[in-house]
Amino acid sequence: MIEPDAFSAATVFERHKRIVVHNDTHSAARQSSNVTHELAHGLLLHPPAPALDTATGCRAWNADHEDEANWLTGELLVTREMALAVARGKVARDDAMDRLGVSQQMLQWRINATGAAQRAARENGSSR
Repeated sequence: MIEPDAFSAATVFERHKRIVVHNDTHSAARQSSNVTHELAHGLLLHPPAPALDTATGCRAWNADHEDEANWLTGELLVTREMALAVARGKVARDDAMDRLGVSQQMLQWRINATGAAQRAARENGSSR
């Protein structure tokens, strides 16, 4: 059975070159996130590593590298300023998602990660 969501993206190394391979059956917003995540690994100079653990046959995973790449992906796709503008209600969520080419999940993650919702709530509460 083919599972179209089983693979998102990966970086393939050929000596000093990096090639990003991604799943083009995902939504455009998901593809953007997937490719940006792989580019983040490159920007962070994460070294090449085997995709599979030879002992277990399972996917090899460096949690620190993945966390770093996830964080940078969000920073690159949704600026702190946009997250705050959405949280303040100055930009509609759908408009932000369309303008940035991101999913609702990515936008919400950045609003949470930046503390934009809390900041907007404090500002709203202090203006009363």
